[in-house]
Amino acid sequence: MYTDQMYRFAPRPGCTAEIPTCGTPYLFCDTRGIAHCVAKIKLNGLCVGFEGFDACFNGICHMGRCVYGPTPAPFVPQTSLSQVQQTEISQTQIQQRFVDCFNRHPCCEVWANLDECRRNHNYMQQYCRAACHICNSTFNTTNECSDRHIACRQWSIDGQCRGDSDQFMEENCRQSCHFCNTPKNTSCPIPKPVIINF
Repeated sequence: MYTDQMYRFAPRPGCTAEIPTCGTPYLFCDTRGIAHCVAKIKLNGLCVGFEGFDACFNGICHMGRCVYGPTPAPFVPQTSLSQVQQTEISQTQIQQRFVDCFNRHPCCEVWANLDECRRNHNYMQQYCRAACHICNSTFNTTNECSDRHIACRQWSIDGQCRGDSDQFMEENCRQSCHFCNTPKNTSCPIPKPVIINF
């Protein structure tokens, strides 16, 4: 065809876990799961979950937002990595993974200790995933004065500690929302057992 002589298309950019580069400053290699090239995020855009990646165009991912900063040096593949380097990289990647495993109510742990994970399975599976061990959380469940989610500080600044998200925030953003002085399980309703008479 006539148009075949006018246009040429470049192959789709690709990358691998071993060589995480896409060959252009506008893309970065997302190596979570199957490695693939993704468009970089503009400044002030949300980059939650991409900390440690070169995900921001002309900036860095800091506290879930792309901010102006020194652009990371481009990836230069080496011929081979030592065993120590490979172990260090894999441990860093494991630590930086975002895991969506949270309780969405401050009473989840109390209810889980009362066997509600089994007795009230549908509710607990949806709202108390960490307490019922449906997933593996990455936070310390015994620390009641910490931020368990990486975006807590930003959400607090945005005024989300109270309102529609208050139960999630009271459970997972206790430090940023200043809930540390109030024990989270003081007002937990205790489910009453169902008694069936025959």
